[in-house]
Amino acid sequence: MAHPDQNAPADNPAPLPDDISALSYEQAMRQLTDIIDRIESGDIAVEDTLKAYERGMALRAHCAAILARTEQRVAELTPPDLARSKPAPADDR
Repeated sequence: MAHPDQNAPADNPAPLPDDISALSYEQAMRQLTDIIDRIESGDIAVEDTLKAYERGMALRAHCAAILARTEQRVAELTPPDLARSKPAPADDR
């Protein structure tokens, strides 16, 4: 039986390109922001828009996977008594 690719997000079975899967969260977000800025400003040829959009979606999936792994790790490290307790209300003074 085939094993799912570690780089593939759960909602998208296609593996991420190696250049994306090697990026840190911050690097991927920077690239994603650059793509969004280029598309929104019109500073990209119409022919390249789809390629940029596809890359942006892959970057978004990569960032989401990193966040999900981070949240899972925090949950694993959080003692059960802290996980059940609610934070104290903020003092609005």
